[in-house]
Amino acid sequence: MTTEDFINLNFKGLERLRDEKPEEAMECFDRALELNQKYAPAWNNKGIALERLGRYEEAREAFEEAFEINPLYEEALYNEGNVLRRLGRPEEALEVFEKAISLNPGYAQNLYGKGLALLELGAYAASVEAFDGVLELNPEFLGASYHKGRVFYRQGKYEGAAQAFEKELELSRGNDGKVLCCRGFALYKLEIYEKAREAFERTLDIMPEASSAHYGLGLVLSRLGKFEDAREAFAKAGECNPEKYSEGGCCKEGNGFCKQGKYEDALKVFKRATNINPDSAKAWGHRGFVHYRLKQYESSIQAFDRGLELDEDAEIWNNKGLSLLELGKYDEALEAFDRATAINPRYNFAWNNKGLAHEKIEAYAEAIQAFDKALEINPDDAYAWNCKGCVLSKVDEHEKAAEAFENAVRINPTYTDVRNNINRFEKMD
Repeated sequence: MTTEDFINLNFKGLERLRDEKPEEAMECFDRALELNQKYAPAWNNKGIALERLGRYEEAREAFEEAFEINPLYEEALYNEGNVLRRLGRPEEALEVFEKAISLNPGYAQNLYGKGLALLELGAYAASVEAFDGVLELNPEFLGASYHKGRVFYRQGKYEGAAQAFEKELELSRGNDGKVLCCRGFALYKLEIYEKAREAFERTLDIMPEASSAHYGLGLVLSRLGKFEDAREAFAKAGECNPEKYSEGGCCKEGNGFCKQGKYEDALKVFKRATNINPDSAKAWGHRGFVHYRLKQYESSIQAFDRGLELDEDAEIWNNKGLSLLELGKYDEALEAFDRATAINPRYNFAWNNKGLAHEKIEAYAEAIQAFDKALEINPDDAYAWNCKGCVLSKVDEHEKAAEAFENAVRINPTYTDVRNNINRFEKMD
């Protein structure tokens, strides 16, 4: 074996990487390491090939091996930090970037990696500080101003975001569609609609299939009163990315967030849905429900009303009634539940909610009738039995109340509220 053998194999591997042939590159690096297991550059380059193949954990191990062989190999540390970010481990990535910075404080790339890790951790002030440090070391470093703009945008500092994106565009000579699109959204937030429109249109000149740019253009055109053009832009966004920018895709994504209890995220998605199709009662209904979950009751009612203008839907009437209940508008809530049950007489949830509204105004007989109707439709509704029991106890129908609570527990033995009601009821007796 000669030194040239494993070095030449390493160079061949780098050539394969440049030719976008990571699997062939891997073979070269492996052969080089068979000849010399302690050749750190081959381990580092093997890590790069593995990363391009999406084998991130193996790539991390390769970068780690390179650094163990050569504790001054900061490039391997930087690469390991990037892979840790890809693996969704920003805390570990941050530690690695800090170690790389300690080896070479004047190397902008390491500080840039630190900024990205801090951004992913939500440490926005520290992230901006890192990106500023990058630009002090290298004023023409591509990416630092872009990510600084992303931080400002997330913080709602849209003017700072627009300026940062503009700085990045100066460095990239205005040819970076991704940055142009981001600047368009910042300008939209600042209500500078014509410039935002220009940014989105320039983005689409560079990236014709950029769904987010079509969507952003639709938002701007709507604000400019060009509604037909806006519809076309939203439709194009849906064609390019149906999962994110079609009404159906939005509803699916939003419902997924709701199931996880991520209502702020869900609201953003359903707002997108109503922008894409403002004539969708379903989308307005979903949006109203998320406002309700976020305790934004006035906003929820506005969304429900918009949906009801489009379609007299029983579920939307029911959900509007729930918001009115929370606002203490019991008579209006009753009207909403009446409309829901008129449209769908077998809508047991609306009957149950109607009972709750009657209870609030102390119309106990009517409340019991409503709960009975809900239970006629679904005798196994533990919640309705519990609600009925509560009202019966208020009118001193203790035996019937006890029977209602027992039915609720029989249906759902883990129903804590019922257990508490039974205990309280027994103490009263």
